[in-house]
Amino acid sequence: MPPRRGQTAAAAGLCLLGLPLTFLDAPLAIGATLALTGLAVPVLLILASVRTEASVPRAVLTQAFTWGNSASAAGSAGAAAVAGRVVDTGGAHGGFAVAVGAAAVMAVLAAGGRRDMPGRASR
Repeated sequence: MPPRRGQTAAAAGLCLLGLPLTFLDAPLAIGATLALTGLAVPVLLILASVRTEASVPRAVLTQAFTWGNSASAAGSAGAAAVAGRVVDTGGAHGGFAVAVGAAAVMAVLAAGGRRDMPGRASR
């Protein structure tokens, strides 16, 4: 599967697997669902690295990874602030809804992003 399609599928899977968290109340069910959603995270990180490596010249690869990591940290910080506020007002289900929404946005961005280009990562 091309990295772009894999990234889109993993983000969509994260979104779909996270939906039950917006209404589940049983701790065991929440734990099992969180474990399943956690399986998508390493896949997304790897595919983001593969797509970065394939889309930039080798001379700026370190800089590209730095920008990607910085953007990821900024996005995580922003999402944590929003989720914290939502949890304060609407409880845990609202916080999980923020995560599901973020995964949906990630899926849309991955689907609409730059097409996979033949490069070092695809050889």
